[in-house]
Amino acid sequence: MTITTRHKSSHHGHPVILDDAGELLETGVGIRAIRDKWTLSTQDIAAITGHSHRTVEDWEQCRRTVPAAALNALRDWMEDQDS
Repeated sequence: MTITTRHKSSHHGHPVILDDAGELLETGVGIRAIRDKWTLSTQDIAAITGHSHRTVEDWEQCRRTVPAAALNALRDWMEDQDS
């Protein structure tokens, strides 16, 4: 699982989420997959990204767009976990 701007689907530097096989995930599905992989709650993601847990729920339900800054914060957290 990775969050990157180095993918053809990343436009204007907005990060995208890729699964472990390198396949593009819809952002809401990707947020949920990250939560599942690291056993995180919506509150955990909220703390990592600086948003409310309700906003995270909205991201997962595709009711709101995930800001690039939130994806970058999540990417940095994931990289810390992998190192």
